[in-house]
Amino acid sequence: VITLGLSRDPDSQTGAFRFNDLDWKQHYMSHLKPLGLNTLLNTHCSFGAYPGTFGVRTVYCGDKMEGESQRLSNHDICMCLLGKTIGFREGVLDQFEPVAVIHRIQHSVEVEAVDPTHKDMKPNRVDVFTHMQSATVRDASSGRMQLLSKGDPELVLRFCSRSFHGTGIQPLSDNEREEILALTKKWSAYTCIAFSYKPIGGEHASVLLRAGSAQMTEVDREAFFEDVQQDEIYIGMIALRQLPRYEVPTAIEALDAAGVRFVHFSSESEGKSKMFAHKLGLECDWNSSICLHGDEVAHDNTPARLPRGIASIRQHLETVDNVPLLVSLFYECSPTAAREMIKIFQENSHRVCCVGNTLLLNNALTFMQSDVTFGFVPTPTLCLNTEAQADPRLSQDVVEEDGAVSITSTNFAHAPTTGALAADLSSLPCAGVFDSRGSFSLLLTMIVEARSLLVTSSQSLRFFLTCSVLLWLSLLLAQVCLLPTLLPGYLIVWFMVVVIPLLSLQLLFARHERDIRTDIPDLSPFDRPAVKRHLKYLAWQTIPTSVVVVFCFALTLGLVWDDASVGGVFGFIEAHDDPGYREAVLIAQHFIAVGFVGFIMCMSFCYIQRKEPLLDGLRPSTQYWSPMWVASAVASILSQLLIMGVALNTSVPRLAARGWPVIFVFVLWPLAICGVEFWIKRKYSVWYDKNQRYLRLEFNTKLGMHSPVSPFADRWM
Repeated sequence: VITLGLSRDPDSQTGAFRFNDLDWKQHYMSHLKPLGLNTLLNTHCSFGAYPGTFGVRTVYCGDKMEGESQRLSNHDICMCLLGKTIGFREGVLDQFEPVAVIHRIQHSVEVEAVDPTHKDMKPNRVDVFTHMQSATVRDASSGRMQLLSKGDPELVLRFCSRSFHGTGIQPLSDNEREEILALTKKWSAYTCIAFSYKPIGGEHASVLLRAGSAQMTEVDREAFFEDVQQDEIYIGMIALRQLPRYEVPTAIEALDAAGVRFVHFSSESEGKSKMFAHKLGLECDWNSSICLHGDEVAHDNTPARLPRGIASIRQHLETVDNVPLLVSLFYECSPTAAREMIKIFQENSHRVCCVGNTLLLNNALTFMQSDVTFGFVPTPTLCLNTEAQADPRLSQDVVEEDGAVSITSTNFAHAPTTGALAADLSSLPCAGVFDSRGSFSLLLTMIVEARSLLVTSSQSLRFFLTCSVLLWLSLLLAQVCLLPTLLPGYLIVWFMVVVIPLLSLQLLFARHERDIRTDIPDLSPFDRPAVKRHLKYLAWQTIPTSVVVVFCFALTLGLVWDDASVGGVFGFIEAHDDPGYREAVLIAQHFIAVGFVGFIMCMSFCYIQRKEPLLDGLRPSTQYWSPMWVASAVASILSQLLIMGVALNTSVPRLAARGWPVIFVFVLWPLAICGVEFWIKRKYSVWYDKNQRYLRLEFNTKLGMHSPVSPFADRWM
């Protein structure tokens, strides 16, 4: 058995293949020619203007498949670039005419091995479907027909009795069969496609040409095609693997650092799925993947005892542990099983962001099931030799001819395509759609922006609530002290409608927190300790300032009222009919309004960052620089001074002459407000860092009921 390495040519713009052995033409060209011809003729590829198998009679034989849970390997993979690498040129296939395509499906049941150390484990029975696709083509020049087959190596070898060795045809020995199957098992993580061919003549050729099998009974047709596919000549095998885009592993690593668990749903087998997940950078250990195939309640045969099948997930979560919510890979899953698993995530307080292909019909239902969805539109091409157009969604069209669906090229300038329409309809539930040129890292950028907006919105609402509580607490405290009305009604409306909202909205434009990319979201409920903590912070922010506001109001009233007395200021002596009293109350109200605006301006500055200290070393932190805060603060204080000037008019000099003690308090108290705010920030930062360490430990831990116990565990008890 000869093994040749094959890879994409990095110097080619079309992604052509190249052999790793530079001398392959001298040694293996004769071996590869039949293989290259098979890859070009037994495909839907449009290489060389060959019509492929579109519109050709399709025959199914062998076992029947029912239900979407059954798995069938798709062997119709374009290999035209391999044919070009071997030496075939465009137009060389014009002499061949497709006749019919035979799809053979074989069903078998495999029993998984059981770990002998776990006697309570029962072996799992797995349904396996193997597939072989045979295309019959006719050479127009000679009239000869050939049968070209490809498919699962086990099924193809079953119909092969001979093999091609480059110089001739020899019987296929049992040792060669075992060596090929061993190689297939070794490459279980790859998609292995075996190829064979057979000349067809006599009665078989005439029946296929005149479609005589259509008049046969089902039994006779099965026997006929069984006889047609017998005694084929084995010519080789190709092993393929799928690789992710180059930026995806880096983006997944960044998502993991941000506390976002990336989960891959794969319809492939365990080996292929783990190989692809490993390239993505996902964990593929003994307890990091779950099979979703099967409708019965069962467990796998590994020591982790993870559930097997979507029907076992809920029972495992209720009776065992939460490991199914922590794994990164689900393999052998159907679209229905994927949607059910997303529903299970949501039932357990997880928020699901789905990223998928908008050209797959089943993904539309998955998009609707998820909380947030982003769609990617790939280039809908079946031929690797087809160059992508400017917009991959509009580069091709899907048409129907003689009952067969095909994809043909179209022009973007004339009309949109049905492929674009299908992508647009499937992506209706999506919050955003990226084409094939879009970077997966954009998703991380959007998550960072969303988190920052959530933090700033939370800060804005908390500031609005704090200022509202401060305002109403000051009004209540003034009434309790039997003082005159602290603020007139129009100033209260002015604060609640203009000043406080203006200072709150500027917080939405604050800079991103430095560790916003690595913070893990806390999904725990708002419990009693959290309520007590926030109420304590609110009390420290509002009660001292409200006392100072009421004190300054009473002091101002006493300073500007000519006949002031303690009883008159605090309402023990009736003085409402005194014009001097009413003027003093008006002066005190507008003056304290200016001071109140100054206090909440200082508080809004402290709210620009949630837990960032004011000083970065010996310098002020640049995180607090906000042009929007400067603009809103200047607008708020100037507008309030203008209102006071208009309302007091000739009383302003009188206030300036007598109100300097209150001005002194207005200047010093913001320093106390900043001290309290940054003391609260420090307390909150200590709690936040501790909580983040706990969340990070919980996020990275996948231990369950059946996890192994370290022999050194008693050292830490």
